Amino acid sequence: MGDTPNEVTEQVAFVDAEDVAFAREIAELHDVEMIEPATSGIEPVSIVAVSLLGGVLAVNTVSRLLDARRGGQLIDLRPGAVQAVGRSRDVLPGLIIVLAVDGTVTVHCQESRGDVSAVIDCLSVLAGGDASTTMAAVESAVRGSVSSGVEISTQDPGRGVA
Repeated sequence: MGDTPNEVTEQVAFVDAEDVAFAREIAELHDVEMIEPATSGIEPVSIVAVSLLGGVLAVNTVSRLLDARRGGQLIDLRPGAVQAVGRSRDVLPGLIIVLAVDGTVTVHCQESRGDVSAVIDCLSVLAGGDASTTMAAVESAVRGSVSSGVEISTQDPGRGVA
């Protein structure tokens, strides 16, 4: 598919279950058809995959708005973390907050979703490994996973932002 604004495209977006009505409104506002999967079963669903169908620019706009609404990434590498990797509305979109045993690392990815994915992938490996992951290990892993366009800052609870 090309990049012409009138060309029709389809894209899958992930929406928090409580935001499906909001997603429907945003899609309608941008003349995008949103197709929801049939739901059945007894397990509560927390994230819904919806299909967006419409013009390239409109679908991309709706997809970005829905993704931004879910917030940024929060990765907890400390021992005993309840959820190691997840999204949080308390974190701005484009930010990845990593809680290490000795402080916090903040990674700001510019506009590239590829950078965010690369950072999440490398840190997911750390989340499944040693429970004593330090800020230095996190920073090294992030710098090794992306080429550029990422700003990294660290914060030691006793000394402030570095």
